Amino acid sequence: MIYLLRILLLPLSFVFFIIVSLRNYFYRINLLKSHSVGRPVISIGNISTGGTGKSPFTVYLAEILINKGLKPAIISRGYKRESGNIETAFDGEKITGTIEKCGDEPMMMACILASDYKNFFIITGNNRIKAAEFAIKYYNPDILILDDAFQHRKIKRNSDIVLIDNEHFNNNRYLNFLTIPSGNLRECLYNLKRADVLILNNKFNNSVNSDYFSKFEKDIFELNYSVKGFFDKNNNEFNIDNSDVILFAGIAHPESFFRKVKTYRCNIKNAYSFRDHHKYRQSDIDFIAKKVAKDTVFITTEKDFVKIREFKEFHEYFRVLFMKIELNLKDEKKFIGLIGKISTEEDL
Repeated sequence: MIYLLRILLLPLSFVFFIIVSLRNYFYRINLLKSHSVGRPVISIGNISTGGTGKSPFTVYLAEILINKGLKPAIISRGYKRESGNIETAFDGEKITGTIEKCGDEPMMMACILASDYKNFFIITGNNRIKAAEFAIKYYNPDILILDDAFQHRKIKRNSDIVLIDNEHFNNNRYLNFLTIPSGNLRECLYNLKRADVLILNNKFNNSVNSDYFSKFEKDIFELNYSVKGFFDKNNNEFNIDNSDVILFAGIAHPESFFRKVKTYRCNIKNAYSFRDHHKYRQSDIDFIAKKVAKDTVFITTEKDFVKIREFKEFHEYFRVLFMKIELNLKDEKKFIGLIGKISTEEDL
């Protein structure tokens, strides 16, 4: 049924392809113009729909910059947030935002970075030029990181970093040559020539074929994840061996998360998938916890965990954990060297 629907949507994909191609052409001939915001800018983005690991990588990049003594500001649209205003998720000292005002991913990034660092800023705004100007006016950052901005071309950038879910790409190759809504692409793969750096995210798989992307002749780095452990809301680590476990996640491609937890010596009782950026309600918690023994352990992703902190009874009655991941980038020294050069460039 899903394949029939994709075939029926092919005409819409063709229309979408034409519109995006014209827009990119207009930027190329300067009929549409990008604007300088007065600071060096690094864009983190993707070319396909969801699940490429942009948010964890944005945190990783921010850590590199902070450790270089710089003050980065992350500028995000804050997908599915309720506020239309410019909001501050982290002001350089403390978390000041909420999921409702800033969105789940900016708040997740704020929580992760705030556990170890200060002197960074996270700003959300529907108009990213105004959000960038707001950040510069009130916080004076040294460099801007544009989150999910490969297709957002209104701001000039010193470097475009594009993440690709390499495992998903190789397993669904036919969908990665079609634009949405029948395929997975936000624009044609040909436009990767516009990128400066490609990050091939293998997630928990260490041996995914990456030969296809070598033809773009870009700086290419391979990324994979390792598990640091399973933690509760107080950041206490727990061993899940021999536990009865229920998994749940509201991310674009939860398969790799489910598959990784299943490699542990635990008894997976059930696994629930919600839509990406799902806003959890009490009815969702009641559903996954229905007729479940008190000693059952619930495990989710760090992105989802930020959104379920408010369900205090759930945390008090059950052991609720998130899987904390660590990013491992091959040729990390080379990448840090590239970022060092970019961070010292003048704004465009």
